[in-house]
Amino acid sequence: MENKKNVIKVDIVYPGNIESSIGPSKIIKRINNSKDFFTSNNIILNVFFKKKKINKSTFKISAINKDNINNNAFLYTLKNELVILLFTLKYILKNNSSDIVIFDHLSSFYFYSLFSLKRKKIILFQHNDGDPFSMSEVKFPSLKNSAIFSLYKKQLIKKFKDVTLFVFIAKYGKKNFSRLYSKYSNNSIVISNGIPDKENHKLYNPGDLINLICVGTVSHRKGQNIIINSLHNLASESLLKYHLTIVGDGPQLQEFKLLTRELNIDKNVTFTGNLNENEVNEFLLASDVFILMSNSEGLPLSILEAIRFGLPIITTDIAGCPEPVSNLNGFVISPDSKELSSVLRSLNVNQLRVMSKKSRQLFEEEYKFESFLQKYIEMIKNI
Repeated sequence: MENKKNVIKVDIVYPGNIESSIGPSKIIKRINNSKDFFTSNNIILNVFFKKKKINKSTFKISAINKDNINNNAFLYTLKNELVILLFTLKYILKNNSSDIVIFDHLSSFYFYSLFSLKRKKIILFQHNDGDPFSMSEVKFPSLKNSAIFSLYKKQLIKKFKDVTLFVFIAKYGKKNFSRLYSKYSNNSIVISNGIPDKENHKLYNPGDLINLICVGTVSHRKGQNIIINSLHNLASESLLKYHLTIVGDGPQLQEFKLLTRELNIDKNVTFTGNLNENEVNEFLLASDVFILMSNSEGLPLSILEAIRFGLPIITTDIAGCPEPVSNLNGFVISPDSKELSSVLRSLNVNQLRVMSKKSRQLFEEEYKFESFLQKYIEMIKNI
C-alpha cells in the first residue's frame, strides 16, 4: 500500500443481513468479500451490516400481534424504520474516522444525515426506478394517502443536499431521478450491477416441454401472478406446453399457490420456497426461459443471473428491467398476462437457441462482477 496520506477510508452502512437473498444484500456481500482488492487500491473498506435479528422487545412493541403489523402498512413501515434507526445510531456511536460513507438504503442515509455531527462525503446508491419511494408505495398503496408518510418523504428529500453522489444501478433510474429531482441531476452516475461468472455445464437444448423459471420475492410487485394467469390463458386454449418453477418466498406465496389450484394448473407450476445460491443455480441450469413480470424495480440481479447461464429473458418495460434484454435475447412487454400469453404462444425452439447465445454474450460484455468492482473503485477515487 502507498503512503498513508493517500489511503481512503470508506464505510458501507447497510441495515440488512448480507446473507439475505435480495439483490442489495448479495451485492454488499460480494463487496465485503473483496476487501483485499480495495486494499490493493489504497482503500480501507469497512462494511457495517446487521448480523442478526434484533429482539423486538427492544422497541416495546412485542405486544402487537405480528400479523397485525404485517397487514398494516403504517405499523409495518414503522417497525422497519425503528430497526433501521437503532442500527444507524449504533454505527454513528462507533465514532468512525472514515472519509466516505456509502449507503444502499434510503432510511439509513436519512437517519445518519439527521443525527450524525460529522460532515463526511456521502454516496447514496439507489436500487430503484429513480423514485426513492415507489417500491414502498407499490408494496403498500395506502402509504400514498398517509399524511405521516408524506411528511417523512418531504423531510427526507430535504436531506438530499447532504449527498455528495447519487449512484443508480440502471440508466432508467438516473433519468427518472433527474426528472423528479432535477437540482441533484449533476451529482448522479450509473454503475450497473455485476455478478461473478459461473461455469455453465449445460448444453442449451429445449425440448417439447419448455421449462420457465421466475426467481424473486413471491409478491404482486414481482408479478408471479401475471405468469400464472398467462399459463391459465394457454391452458384454456389447449396450448399449455410449459412448466413454471417459482423460486423464492414472500408475502403472496400461499395466495399464488391457491391461485394455481383454482385455475387448475397446479400440476404445471412448482413452488420451491427459499433456496441457497447453489440450489438456485441448479434450477436455472435446468430451465429454458427466465420470466420476471415486475411492476417496480431497479435493475434485478435475477435477470443478470439468468443471462449468465444463457437463458432467454421475458420481462417488463419497467425501470431497468429492459436494459439487459433486447429482441436479440428476449422480450420486453407490459406487466400483462394476455401480452405474456401472446409471447409464449409464439415461442419456438430455434428462436430460443439463438436468444440463449445472445444472453450469454451480453453477460460477458457488460455484467461481470470484475467490471462492476472496477467502476466501484473509480467512483470512490473520483469523488
